[in-house]
Amino acid sequence: MVMGEPEKQKILLVDDQKMNLLLHAGMLKDLDVEILETTHAAEAIELAASHDLALVLLDVQMPKMDGFEVARQIQAVEGRREIPIIFITGASANPAEVFEGYAAGAVDYLVKPVEPVILRSKAKFFCELKRREMVIRRQAEEIQRKNRALEREIAERHQVEEERQESEVRYRTFVELCPDAIAVQTGGRMVYFNTSLMRLLGASERDELAGRGIESFASPGCKASFMEHLHRVERQGGTWDAVEASLVRLDGGVVDVEARCGCMLIEGEMGVQVALQDVTERKRLEKELRRMTIHDGLTGVANRRHFDEVLEREWRRAARNGEWLAVIMADIDHFKQYNDQYGHLVGDDCLCMVAKALERSIHRSGDLLARYGGEEFAVVLTGTDTTGAVAVAERMRRETMVDRLDTGTGAPPRGVSISVGVAAIKASPDGNPGDLVAAADRGLYAAKAAGRNCVFIGTVGETTTVKAVLQEARGA
Repeated sequence: MVMGEPEKQKILLVDDQKMNLLLHAGMLKDLDVEILETTHAAEAIELAASHDLALVLLDVQMPKMDGFEVARQIQAVEGRREIPIIFITGASANPAEVFEGYAAGAVDYLVKPVEPVILRSKAKFFCELKRREMVIRRQAEEIQRKNRALEREIAERHQVEEERQESEVRYRTFVELCPDAIAVQTGGRMVYFNTSLMRLLGASERDELAGRGIESFASPGCKASFMEHLHRVERQGGTWDAVEASLVRLDGGVVDVEARCGCMLIEGEMGVQVALQDVTERKRLEKELRRMTIHDGLTGVANRRHFDEVLEREWRRAARNGEWLAVIMADIDHFKQYNDQYGHLVGDDCLCMVAKALERSIHRSGDLLARYGGEEFAVVLTGTDTTGAVAVAERMRRETMVDRLDTGTGAPPRGVSISVGVAAIKASPDGNPGDLVAAADRGLYAAKAAGRNCVFIGTVGETTTVKAVLQEARGA
C-alpha cells in the first residue's frame, strides 16, 4: 500500500461451493474492498485470526464444521469477538436456527439466492463502520502518543529544573511559552498560571483567575474527587498519574481535561503544579464510537446487541428486587411484499417509519426499543406486568396503523400494520431472560397465524390471545 493511501477494508467470504464464492465476490466487485475467499472452515478461522476484517459472509451449511461453529471459533480468537458476521443460508431459517445464529455472533441473515443490492448495501455499511472505527482508533493512538510526549516533557522539565537550579523567572518564562495549560498553587490558590490556562478557562485578564484554586473550576460532579486528588499530591509529594475532570469555564462552557499533578518548591513553599490537556474532542469521539456500536445504522434505534445487554442487565436488577419485566416483539406485516413490489429503498423507508411510530408509543425513558433483525423490533419494559405490557403493545399497533407509506409510485399511500407478541414475568435469580424473549416470540407467531395486525400474549409453554383488548381496539 502506498503511504498516504487509505487502507482497503477486508471482507471474508466462506462457502464450500466455489461457484457461490465467485458469485458473491462478483456482487461486491464495485466496492473498493479486498476480498478473501475460502471453502474450508479451518482456513476461515485462520484468515479471521490473521486479518483485520470488516465483515464475514459465512455459509451455514458446510461439511465437517457448520457455519455456527465457525462463527463461534472466530469469535473465540483474541481481538476478533467484534467482527460482524452475516450468515448465508440456502433456505429460510427457522426460529431455532435464527436464535442459534445470533447466539453464535451473527448480526444478520441472508437467504440464497442473495439479492446483489442487499449484499452490497450491507457490505458497504459494515466497511464504512470499520473505516470510522479505524479513524477513531488512529486518533486515539495519536492522543495517547501526545499524552506520552507530554509526560516525558513534564518529567524533563522537572529534571532540568532540579539539575540547573533554574530561577523562578526562567521557570515562568518557560511555562508561559508552553502550549499546555499549567497552574501552580499553594495553600489552595493559584500563585502562577500561564496564558494557555487563561485560554482554557476563558479568561481575558489575569485578575479573573488570581487567588482562586484550580479545583474551584471543577464541575459539581467531579469537584470532590478532584480536590481530594490535589490534596493527596500535596500531602504525599511526587508526581501522580493523570486524572480526568470537567472544568466550568468563566463563560459557563464545560471542557473535559486530563490533569497531571506533581509537587514542587515555589518561593520556598511546597506547591502543586497542575498540567491540563484538553480532551474534549477525544471524549466526543469515544461517545460517538459507543453510539455507533449500540444503534442500528438504518433506523437509529438500538441494535440487537444493545437489546441483549439491556435485557440481561434489567433481568438481574428485576431479579434482585422481585420486580416484573416485560418484552414485546413486533413484526411488520407483509414486509416482503413491500420489498418485492416497491424495492428495498421503499422497504427501508417503511422500516424507518415504523421505528418512529414505535418510538412515539414508548413514553418512559427507562424502556428500550431495538431493531431485533430484519423487519422485527423488540421492546424491554421495566417494572411492567402483563396488563401494562399489553397496553403498550396495543398502543404500538394503533400508532403504526396511523402512518401511511408513500411508495413513490403516485398511488395513494399504502397502509402499514404490525403483529405483536407480549410476555411478562416476575424475574427470579434462577430464571433466564431468553425464556421471556422466546415467550414473546411465540406470541408474535400466534398473532401472525391469527391473521396479523393483532396482539397475542405468550407465556412459557403456552400462548393466549388478548381477545377483549383486540375487540375494544377494533371497535374504537
